[in-house]
This record gives sequence, structure tokens and C-alpha cells, in this order.
Amino acid sequence: MPATADDVAPNEWECKVFIAVADHGSYLAAAEHLSRQIGRSYTRRAVNQVIKKIEAWLKTPPFEGTHSQKKLTPRGEEFRQAALNILAGYQRMRNEGPAPALPTLACLPHHVYLMTAMEPPKIIIRYLESRHGAPREFRDHAVHLLHTDVYQLIVGPPIADDRALVSKELYTARLLAMVPRSFRSESVRLADLLADYELLLPRQLLEAKIDEWALEDAYKHATITEDEAATAILRMRNEPATANRVVVAPSDVALAYTTGHDFAGEGADRFRWVPITHQRRYLEYPVAVTTRKTEAAKLFPVIAALRDAVAQVPGYTRLTSP
Repeated sequence: MPATADDVAPNEWECKVFIAVADHGSYLAAAEHLSRQIGRSYTRRAVNQVIKKIEAWLKTPPFEGTHSQKKLTPRGEEFRQAALNILAGYQRMRNEGPAPALPTLACLPHHVYLMTAMEPPKIIIRYLESRHGAPREFRDHAVHLLHTDVYQLIVGPPIADDRALVSKELYTARLLAMVPRSFRSESVRLADLLADYELLLPRQLLEAKIDEWALEDAYKHATITEDEAATAILRMRNEPATANRVVVAPSDVALAYTTGHDFAGEGADRFRWVPITHQRRYLEYPVAVTTRKTEAAKLFPVIAALRDAVAQVPGYTRLTSP
């Protein structure tokens, strides 16, 4: 039986269109990005046609949401990873990809301070989406692309249960609460936050630690609004003060939004960040650089440079070290 149009797998350009929609969140924004990339007009209608073709091939929608805010479905995220692998393969075949001597490191947007402070050796840096910082998302996306050699190093949660990988700790981030400047205490108990406030944070931040921190009972009754940290911070700063709402974020994420830093913005001086405690200790997250064991010796100079960079970022060590 001859193949039908729906049986034909997406080609390289169609993968690029899909990635553009995933990265930019709408057909219109993707079309504008692609138009700039190819130097001529590429329409929203053309983007729509490509996504329809991919949907027919997948036999399920890869995106959900409104016209102006597209989000990947689980099947769409799976295809996104496959599309990235396809594009990386074509780049290597054309010798367009990074030279073997110049490794690619993937990290999260808030690691920009760390990357800027890093001294040679040179590397290629790719910034993940903020949502990929959550442990489950980090595994599904960054770790997968590390295994497939799209990335040679990744910065994020350490990976302890994969024998093919090795993680070297860079620093420890504390979990912080953004409170009004008038807040009297220098810390706040997690039990009080869960009981008395609506928390604005990515839900996976706490879900990953429920067993370790014995949070199950308190967590059941908590009010949590699942907002990405940057969105939650800006939301709080641009609305009237609300006594029972608190943004929670790791200290390395919070750094960019403290007074005097790049994204502090208007209203930053109305708030301050205090550490969250549980059972008389700070709540902390280790942050590591991970690579494949077979590449570790070759990449040691990069790992050493990353460790040196941690101490070079103004305010970074103060915020993230015990």
C-alpha cells in the first residue's frame, strides 16, 4: 500500500517550524522569528499548515492553549526532543555544528551570571526554558539531550542514579520567600508558609522534596499557585500588596530580582528575600554540572572553570552558600 501524506515524517524545515512555535509560544511569533531567520516573509498560515501536518503524523495534538499562548502537550514535548535530535544530526552532517573541541553546555536562564563570570576554556552555551529547571522536566529534556550528545554538559539538579553520568556539585541554593520589606523576621518557617499563605511557585519545587522534608501532611492543605518564578515575582510587584501571598524561589533564581541586579525592576525595594526553614534547618537544593563519564576527563577544565566562576559572581556566594 502506498504511503499517504499522513505517513510521511516531518522534514528538517518542519522540525524547525515546530521548534519555533514551542520556543515562542504562538504561530504568529514563530512566523516572525522564521521570517527574520530566512530573510523573507513566512506567514502564520504557513506555520499553521506545518503544525497540522505534524499533528496528523503524530495522530494527536502537539500543542494546547490559545492562539496567543501555545503550550506543548506530553506528546508534543516528546516530539520536540526528537526534532532537536534531528536538527542536531543535520548540523553535524553539514559541519555546521560545534567543533568537537568546543563543547556545548546547557543551563537555565538564571545561570547567566555564572556563565558571564566564567573564564576560558571557551564553550558554547545554550539556555533551556525556565520550566526545565524542575527535576522531572530536567530529566526529560536536558538529561535526554546529554545522552544523545546534543549537549556535553548540563547545569541543574545533580543526577545520582544514572551510571553513565557523573555530577560535580557547584553550589547549594536555598529556598527563599519574597516578603514585604516590613517583614520582621530574618527567616520564615515552611509550616507557617504552607498554613497561612497562598504560595506562588512551580509546584515541582516542593513535590521533589515532600518525602525528604516530611511535608506530606502540611502539603495536602497548602494553597499553591503554579507560576514560573519570574512571572510570579513580576505579578506580585505589579499588584496591590496582599498580606497572604508569597513568592517562593531558589536563591539562584531570586538573585536576578534583587535590588541592584538586571531584572530587579520597579518595586524591587518594596520586598526582600528571606530563607525558609524546616525543622530548624534551611531548605536547600544542590546545583551541579553533569556530563557523561566517558567525557569527564576531557571536560574537567570546563568543570573547574565553572567552580571558579561561582565565587566570582557578586552576591552569588552570599545568597547560595550555607
